[in-house]
Amino acid sequence: MSTGKAAKLLGISVKTLQRFEREGRLVPVARTDSNRRLYTETQIREFIGLRNAVSEPTRLVAYCRVSRAAQKPDLAHQRQVLEEFVVAKGLGERRVHRGSG
Repeated sequence: MSTGKAAKLLGISVKTLQRFEREGRLVPVARTDSNRRLYTETQIREFIGLRNAVSEPTRLVAYCRVSRAAQKPDLAHQRQVLEEFVVAKGLGERRVHRGSG
């Protein structure tokens, strides 16, 4: 997969992905004849820790909080944004556990 597609899957810019290569954090598996970087989906999944996402279910916890009681109405908005993010990124489905603390 191209650098642009890999960067999009990781949620980072192409420049950041290029920096990761320079730092040795995520080195492309190959380069094209025109020297463009190529990554595999498996490589990207391993980098973000989703190596066994299909075969081994994991739990993702998204946490929302406010510092004052007057801000409590903002919790619903925070929750909605986090739920949409998790679903859009394919990290899980909407399951809500409400707690207090």
